[in-house]
Amino acid sequence: PPEDCGGIGGYEDLVATLADPDDPEHEALLDWMGFLDAGEFEPEHFSADEVTEELAELGQVTRS
Repeated sequence: PPEDCGGIGGYEDLVATLADPDDPEHEALLDWMGFLDAGEFEPEHFSADEVTEELAELGQVTRS
């Protein structure tokens, strides 16, 4: 989940709002997340390897 989305309930709301282009908050959430299109958000996608790689690039962890 994105940082500061409001916990579990906020994340559920975020997913629902991004899935509904008629929701009044849809465009504002796209902008907040830096997306041009809701299709860029893939809530089912998670890769521990990708996360580890990105954190390593930030100098937060080392790869083993």
